[in-house]
Amino acid sequence: MAKIAGFDQYFWDTSALAKRYAQEEGSDIVVSIMDDSDTISWISSVSLVEIHKTLVDKLRGHEITDLEYGEALVLLDYDTEGRAFYLVGLRNQGLAKAIGVTKRYGLHCADSMILGTALTVQGGARDRVLFVTCDEQQREAAVGEGYFAYDPQEDQVFEPLPSS
Repeated sequence: MAKIAGFDQYFWDTSALAKRYAQEEGSDIVVSIMDDSDTISWISSVSLVEIHKTLVDKLRGHEITDLEYGEALVLLDYDTEGRAFYLVGLRNQGLAKAIGVTKRYGLHCADSMILGTALTVQGGARDRVLFVTCDEQQREAAVGEGYFAYDPQEDQVFEPLPSS
């Protein structure tokens, strides 16, 4: 499996992106999508910080070895420098959108910032960018904001909620 049918652009939440750097349920799907040369991937700069935190937690919790941690950091550096994904900073427009989703859905701060950043990608062309997350609350917020969402652990696409 490479891409999800109908999508060639993906915005990655940290919960899904982490599966590229540490073997978990859904990792094979994430790696397959990200390694497809026709795939365009986006991540928030907030996720870059969160990925480092996730890997440190896995190392300290003995979920990964020192060697696996080092390999994950090398791959993350390669992906960042090699442009495996577009790194999107949180600017004023994204910050305003993050505050809005915080008010509407009560997301955690980082989750709101990531979704707020996603809402600025491609001018908000949410019908063409698949929001990838393993976080149920964030997924519900994403579909509430008009995104198709995908959970690689469940291997399921969730359709956006109809506009009211």
